[in-house]
Amino acid sequence: MNSLTVLTDLVLLNETQKRVFAERSATLSVLHCLREIEARQLFAREGYASLFEMCRDRFDYSEAAALRRIDAMRLLKEVPALESKVESGELKLSQLAQVQTFLKVERKDAGKTYTPEQKFALATSLSGCSTRETEKRLLDKSPSLQARRETSESIRPVTATHTQVKIVADEELMNLLEE
Repeated sequence: MNSLTVLTDLVLLNETQKRVFAERSATLSVLHCLREIEARQLFAREGYASLFEMCRDRFDYSEAAALRRIDAMRLLKEVPALESKVESGELKLSQLAQVQTFLKVERKDAGKTYTPEQKFALATSLSGCSTRETEKRLLDKSPSLQARRETSESIRPVTATHTQVKIVADEELMNLLEE
């Protein structure tokens, strides 16, 4: 790591860019491996109840990271054309996971299914969006997703003396809070 301190600014930036590309490629490679593990049901043969459990316990992903990867993998399995968008950085792993969650909620709660072409169009419409902006756009498209958000737990203790309170704020209140 200390060897980075001797690099010129330009070399450091170029090296970082190469590593970012390698990281995206590695992420796609992991997703391909997870897809094959799921197809072969290797998690069950290895004694895990689910692919999620294997990702968490064998591969040491946090629960959220495991779920993001599994959701992203499943969307890529259905819409392989999205891989180039991930590799180029147009779409992020988190966005794929958000889209897959949206699609699951739409199917389960509203009985709405999307074709691979519609899934591709939906995902690519989110290119360049932040995680928060992606979430807002998907919520705007789905009353079912909105309803799930509104009914999620809003008060929970976080320590013996502190409680977390979630509120629903409109854009005006958010602007005031940000100020």
